[in-house]
Amino acid sequence: MRSTTRRRWHGARVPHERRVSGGRGNSVYVELAPLAAHRALLDHLFILVDDGTLTAPGRHRFATPFSEIRYLRRPDDDPPWQASWSRPVAAARPRQRALAGMVVGFRAHAQPSPGALPELGPIGIEGSLDAVVHALDALAADLCPRLGGAPAMAAVSQRTLRRRFDASVGLGPKAWQALHRFRGALLDLARSPASLADTAQARGYADQSHMSADFQRRAGTSPGRFAARSRAEAGGDVGRFFQDPALRQRVHTLVST
Repeated sequence: MRSTTRRRWHGARVPHERRVSGGRGNSVYVELAPLAAHRALLDHLFILVDDGTLTAPGRHRFATPFSEIRYLRRPDDDPPWQASWSRPVAAARPRQRALAGMVVGFRAHAQPSPGALPELGPIGIEGSLDAVVHALDALAADLCPRLGGAPAMAAVSQRTLRRRFDASVGLGPKAWQALHRFRGALLDLARSPASLADTAQARGYADQSHMSADFQRRAGTSPGRFAARSRAEAGGDVGRFFQDPALRQRVHTLVST
């Protein structure tokens, strides 16, 4: 497989040319962090080129606390480009079919002024989204492990906050916080040499066994297997592979076969 891309895409360096080959097929997944000048807008970028090896039927799609907007093009569709929106996913789901092609995307940071987006009006949320923003910040920072600590800061009732939260985020506060905790542990295990017990404690799990049960539900594997696999697949010298020494600080995950 040979692919050529622009040297810079939304401020992230990617290889100008690369050749990836393997036994069963040709696949590459790269997740990049944006350059400093663009970090205010973008959280990360990703490129997936696959012939169905990484996205084979039965492979698990991990749980995620994020909603997703897709703009897809399939040759047989009419019209060829179609937009779709999906809610956050609370548990791992096996893929129903393989993907053969390329996916390029990015995740943007939430903007601090939801009131400046008039198109949010038709959603039917009563009043401002400030309460939801306060609750998200508090839950993400573990400042209020229970929702009861958030309404006083948000100046709304728990019932109103739950309704606004679900309407704007796509799931309830407790479920969102659990997914956020899982995602943090996922990143820690992929990047850090810390033990499973230390990771569980740092991310707010009751103990390592609770984190293991959470991983089985949301990732379809154990924390130990995930950590070993992600570190092995990322390789030792990622920057050398891409012939870009500085890229080592920007690559989060690389899987190739």
